[in-house]
Amino acid sequence: MSELDQSTRCLRVLNVQLELDEGEAVLQERAARRAGLEAEDVRGLRIARKALDARRRGRASKPHFVVNVDLILNSDIEQQAGAGFRHRFGIVLASFWDRFGI
Repeated sequence: MSELDQSTRCLRVLNVQLELDEGEAVLQERAARRAGLEAEDVRGLRIARKALDARRRGRASKPHFVVNVDLILNSDIEQQAGAGFRHRFGIVLASFWDRFGI
């Protein structure tokens, strides 16, 4: 990921599920929807973490990936969407986590 300038904001969307046979192209839409945004509002994305969850939880549970995605947005998107979108469960400013190397 290139250096972010003042016109961009980076949000980390936690725990986006991805089936084993799905491509990573669906991540942008799913992560944007989790953040309460349209996929068109996203300028780019970066996979921050991808882990395989093979736990058996109930009959219908299948192995799947759990992905943390960094969404790169225009800085004015927060005003357009309303400040509440960042306060959803599983949405944090990516720069916060980057300080800890997560």
